[in-house]
Amino acid sequence: MTTTATEQSISKLSLFGYGLLAVPLSFAGLPLYLHAPDYYVAELGLSLSLIGILILAIRIFDAVQDPIIGVLSDKYAKHRLLIIMGSLALLIVSFTMVFHPPQTLIALWFAVSLTLASTAFSILGINLNALGSLWSKDSVEKTRITTWREGLGLIGLLIAAVLPVIIDLHYMAYTLVALCLIAGAAFWRWSQKQKNIVQQSSHFKLDLKKLTHPQMRRYYVIYAISMLASSIPGVLVIFFVRDLLDAENLTGLFLILYFVSGAIGMPIWHQISKHKDKITAWFISMILAIATFIWAFFLGEGDVIAYGLVCFFSGLALGAELALPPAILSDLIDNEKDTEQTSLYFSAQAFLLKATFAGGSGLAFLILGQTDFVPNGDNSQSDLMGLSFTYAFLPCLIKIVAIVALYFWMKSLSSMKEKTNDLKINTASNRRNHHA
Repeated sequence: MTTTATEQSISKLSLFGYGLLAVPLSFAGLPLYLHAPDYYVAELGLSLSLIGILILAIRIFDAVQDPIIGVLSDKYAKHRLLIIMGSLALLIVSFTMVFHPPQTLIALWFAVSLTLASTAFSILGINLNALGSLWSKDSVEKTRITTWREGLGLIGLLIAAVLPVIIDLHYMAYTLVALCLIAGAAFWRWSQKQKNIVQQSSHFKLDLKKLTHPQMRRYYVIYAISMLASSIPGVLVIFFVRDLLDAENLTGLFLILYFVSGAIGMPIWHQISKHKDKITAWFISMILAIATFIWAFFLGEGDVIAYGLVCFFSGLALGAELALPPAILSDLIDNEKDTEQTSLYFSAQAFLLKATFAGGSGLAFLILGQTDFVPNGDNSQSDLMGLSFTYAFLPCLIKIVAIVALYFWMKSLSSMKEKTNDLKINTASNRRNHHA
């Protein structure tokens, strides 16, 4: 593989200009899916069952539309800058709508505004990921791009986690407007220097067969299993902290510690991927995730320091989970020589992420429903044991399945000696071959 000097070292300023758009993108997600349902139930009087039905319908629609967004984004790739700026504007308008409802037709307003916000979120995320993949052909630089983007995204999550404690939810929309304007201006400036990528003409021809290529299929399966394992604690964390640890007032602090640790871990995983390779780094991070998170299963009331350590060390693994899979997918797309369908590949990944989150939520509540556990209620030790099992032990079991699948994929790649020389996910081999 021939690598230009520009590809070898993208400037930090350029990475910042591109990745800053991930801040408002990540910021918007937490209020939309965590605070908005609670606001419409507690403040506006909608029933839990109605909110549940609406959210389920919106999430199904959101997941199904991702591949369509991917196809259209690839087909009109030369207008990608307009697509991104349009989705940014739609995100501002729809997010503002969610937290500024009218006096009447509240349920309809919630459904329409959240659907529009989810659509804007998907368009922006898919196209931002696609541009990151197209930006460089160098495997190491791809990891830098995803690390910067996801690291800045964690800053958006942190802001979203802290602000509701400080300001009213109504003012979250103004914060999003400010973040979008700043990030949008930085991205526009970046796009003017990367017109060959942003305004890339596409000879798009839909070819779904490449999505099921053996290497691509293995990646998607492993990614889906890993994300399923990660989704279950995300659904149950509030129950675990409040009902088992009896530390509801520390929930925000635990989340902040987890996200900060993820940001700290990203450069570490980048270095490991440079000296080993991305799949090996991902494999190590999964082992770390299990080795640290399993201890949550043994915690009880008042074990806040121990849980803080679990959050910190499992958060380090989060950094790899965010940064490495998109970089691996980007390498696989290049290996397939199918960059014309880049958005479609990332939309398939987005679909899997949303599908596994929905599946993880359903599985978690289904298992808890078989016990007598009552959220924020008087629960017996056996009920809390059921919560511990579902929150901590079950995700580790699922993650082991992902580790085994990843291990066999690694073995398969090693045995394909001729192909691995071309497969850019093996960055260490590529670097040796390149310098040779």
